[in-house]
Amino acid sequence: MKRGQLGVTVQYFGSQKIYDILHAKPAAFIRPPQAYPDIGSDDFLRVKTGNKSVVNWTVGYEYNINNKYTFDISFRADNSYFDKAVHDLRGIKPDISSWDIYHVVVGGNASARRLSLSAGFLFGFGSNKNYIEEGNLEEPQERNLLQGNTVITKAGYRSFGILLGFTIQFNK
Repeated sequence: MKRGQLGVTVQYFGSQKIYDILHAKPAAFIRPPQAYPDIGSDDFLRVKTGNKSVVNWTVGYEYNINNKYTFDISFRADNSYFDKAVHDLRGIKPDISSWDIYHVVVGGNASARRLSLSAGFLFGFGSNKNYIEEGNLEEPQERNLLQGNTVITKAGYRSFGILLGFTIQFNK
């Protein structure tokens, strides 16, 4: 393009079958062991994970206002690789986001002979229409372990940020 550049990237990450991150030595998990013989540390202290294949992509555009200033904008997808089959397994669940999150960055760059200053704004967003709550403080009671009644709900993610960068080029 005459006064700008368009960039596109696509990344593919392959899947990985479910595997153990941590597997404890078999032993009694609850004392006395005769009370619950089927509950052992090898099940409850096991951490498993797995990855599904995912494609992430980015589109960015830089517009040259003049020799010193540029305007930049980009949009990128950060799709989750979390394998939801891990939720059905017994043990500790790794805290990995299962949400697809999207990012927008708008900013610019000012350049001098050996110095450049970058500034911009970042915005990220995502949602999950079937989010399983880990706790709900609306009705905590002793019979529900003071966690309240958990439900499947809608959840959203929003983030805002400011980008500042300073570059010195020593060999120019």
